[in-house]
Amino acid sequence: MSDFSYIFNKDKQSYSVVGYSGSSTEIIIPTVYNGVPVTNIYNRAFFCERITKITIPDSVKHIGNYAFCGCNSLSQVVNFSKITSVSTE
Repeated sequence: MSDFSYIFNKDKQSYSVVGYSGSSTEIIIPTVYNGVPVTNIYNRAFFCERITKITIPDSVKHIGNYAFCGCNSLSQVVNFSKITSVSTE
């Protein structure tokens, strides 16, 4: 069972991470879910989570609004190089 929640994107070829229910403070976003790429981190996906470190795979291209809002302990982001857009609204 995954600690992440997902939605199938409108393109029907990829998933977005929409939430996290695990207890780990150091998390790794999967590259694929059900054999399909994970390409987005949805709006407020990690809102007020107590994460300290997140690893984002190269498959992720977009980070939604307030995805890490309230993550006051987040001090390390790994593998951020393939992101093509970050919502700032």
